Amino acid sequence: MKWTLDALRYNRTPATAKPDPIVPPLRSGRRSDAIDHVVFIAVQSPGYDAMFGDLADPAGEPHGNGDPSLETYPQSVTPNLHALAHAYALADNFYAADEDAGVATQVPLVGTVSLYAQLMAGVGAARNPATDFGDDPEEYTRAGTIFNALERAGLSYRDYGGMLHLSGESAAGYTLGVPALAALSGNADLMYSMQESRGDAARRAAEFASDMTRYVQADAEPNFVYVALPVPNRPSGMAETDRALGSIVDFISHTPHWSSTAIFVVPEGVIPSTDHVNDLRSYALVVSPLARRGYVGRAHLYPAGVLKTEEEIFGLEPLSLGDLLATDMADFFLDVPDPEPYDAIR
Repeated sequence: MKWTLDALRYNRTPATAKPDPIVPPLRSGRRSDAIDHVVFIAVQSPGYDAMFGDLADPAGEPHGNGDPSLETYPQSVTPNLHALAHAYALADNFYAADEDAGVATQVPLVGTVSLYAQLMAGVGAARNPATDFGDDPEEYTRAGTIFNALERAGLSYRDYGGMLHLSGESAAGYTLGVPALAALSGNADLMYSMQESRGDAARRAAEFASDMTRYVQADAEPNFVYVALPVPNRPSGMAETDRALGSIVDFISHTPHWSSTAIFVVPEGVIPSTDHVNDLRSYALVVSPLARRGYVGRAHLYPAGVLKTEEEIFGLEPLSLGDLLATDMADFFLDVPDPEPYDAIR
């Protein structure tokens, strides 16, 4: 603890947090006055340049810090990601938490990585039949996940594919009897997870809409929704995932509570690619009626900052030192909503 405090004194300047009705400061004892629903979409994706190297405004001027020569998935392949990045708020100085995707996926859920997960990451295939996704019980952190925090606060949530990559998982089901996170009991759409393991992005999007429609019709949309969107392992995989993402955002933006909703689109780690800044550079999108339209945030960010922003919106306590000290994304929001829905590009 002494070393942590010394490091903070050497690297940070204390300042009084400013009141913010949209994203209240952490530990302010307040919830957001405007945002009641948060959707976190974890997308498998390459780095920033590979995805957004060609991102430009209608006049052809660069939108974000991209290198077109390193573009792998241009607008013709990922039209929805490009449209969302241009129309809403984009973070172009955002970095994956770790080069190991299994390690990186823990951070947006818990703010840090457990010591066990860090130690096991280097073992690789030698740990078979155990997986390397960080979802088995021995890899949990002390304060639990965002799902545990929401449960403690009495807030509702729904999970589509998160924390369910347990050892023994296959398209046929679970074969090793490893228990899942207890907080997900009754709060996870297992049909969505089955579609995920089959590698069909369109079916995942359709299952999400089918399941969520029940909550919309009952006026019981969950406060928090987690959606995992892996890329099918085929040449058309990224294009399929882009269409699924567009469909999901389209659905959410046409629900009655869209005006009080914030969607965070964040890559799960980084699919290996070359970037002119750093190969771990990724991106994050804030899609919301309250997001700054056409905004490019240049602050140094990583997934724990997204978790911190969610905690601030819901008035939750931090889960770890990682999210406590992370830079949040409060500057990506305005206090005057623009409730125009998003129409997916098919």
